[in-house]
Parts: sequence; C-alpha cells; structure tokens
Amino acid sequence: MKSKLKKLINYHYNWYPKLQIEDLYKMIYQSVMGPEHILQDETKAFQSLKNEMEKNIGKEKILFRDIGLENDMVRVNLNIFKEKIGNLQKLFHAMKKTAKSIRGDKSKVQNVWKQVGEMFAFGELPFLCYPIWQEFTELLQKRGFPPVSHSAIYKKNYYPSYRIVLKKYLHL
Repeated sequence: MKSKLKKLINYHYNWYPKLQIEDLYKMIYQSVMGPEHILQDETKAFQSLKNEMEKNIGKEKILFRDIGLENDMVRVNLNIFKEKIGNLQKLFHAMKKTAKSIRGDKSKVQNVWKQVGEMFAFGELPFLCYPIWQEFTELLQKRGFPPVSHSAIYKKNYYPSYRIVLKKYLHL
C-alpha cells in the first residue's frame, strides 16, 4: 500500500502544489473514512450539498479526483457534476451508499498517517517536512484523529467544492 499511497500523494501535490499538511491529512481521512461524518444529520447534509451546488464556487475542470487507497473513492467536483449530470439526488444517494458500505476505522487512519510520516522522515515527499508532520500529528493525537477542514491557503487557491463517494455508486 505504501507505493499506492506515495503515488496518490504525489498526484495530489502535482495538482495542488499549495497543499498544506491538513489538506494531505484530509485526503487520507476521506480515503479511509468516506463521507460518513458529513452525513450525521442527513437533512442538513442534503441542504448543504444543494446550497454548495447553487454557488458554483469550485475551480476544478474534471469530474473526479481519485483519493482511494484500497477502493474507488473519489472526490466528485460539484460544478462539473451539476453541469454534466445535474441530478442532486443521485449524488446524495451515492454518498449515503458509500457511507453505509465504508465503515471508517480511525486506527487505519492512524496507520496510514504514520506511513506518511515515514515518507516525510526519509525525504520521499517533495513538499513540507517531517517536523511539520510531527507537530500536526501531535494535534491529531490529542483530538483523536478527527475530520479537519482544508487549510486557508488551499481554500484561497483551489476553492474546493466536492463530495466523497465510491465511484461505483454513481452509475454513470
């Protein structure tokens, strides 16, 4: 899995060179945990999805960005989804099916994150550094490895607007 992880990290770094440590962690968290945390309140989650799709804030030009380590988990760009498919219910249904089929495991998040730290420690990643990883990891440990938001730098440069799903549930 380490080679797949390194490939995935480099793929995202190439697309998002202003990626910060919290953005990298967010991708790992989403890959392992899926969209379950966002669906705690389905009514609120659906309304949030609807509002975000109406805003058209994202800059992405492609429908999917792969984030899967052991599956076909993707970030679905909301603007492109709206333009090409337009069926909000279809996306929300895919999110719910994904959440039901992916049972998140925080110990797995921790294990993958530890592998990321090893890559930083051995200079295998072209950005950031091991001390930044260490400092951020201490915060994560204190908080129980929670979901996090994108960094302000990432938001300012990339305007992320997506949802997490297993691609197979979109039936495109």
